[in-house]
Amino acid sequence: MAFRPAEPAGGPATCVTLPAVTTGLEGTRVRAQPAPSARRILLASLIGTAVEFYDFYIYATAASLVFGPLFFPASSASMQLLAAIWIGPTQHRD
Repeated sequence: MAFRPAEPAGGPATCVTLPAVTTGLEGTRVRAQPAPSARRILLASLIGTAVEFYDFYIYATAASLVFGPLFFPASSASMQLLAAIWIGPTQHRD
């Protein structure tokens, strides 16, 4: 006895031919974009990394010198520093 899949509720399946979809852009030429070179990708990555490091460096400097005494004046100096550094990443939402 061979296995036969069950037929759909409406009877055997039929093929339907759909009309072609037109976009209104027939006959226009599309130029292929050249693949980015490895040098361009490397430069973009280096720039992005430098900006991200600069952002981290500025926050760490401000947290160690300004944010602790400003926002946590009742704490000791070491707790001011720890609280200022800890609170930064918890508030960062992209």
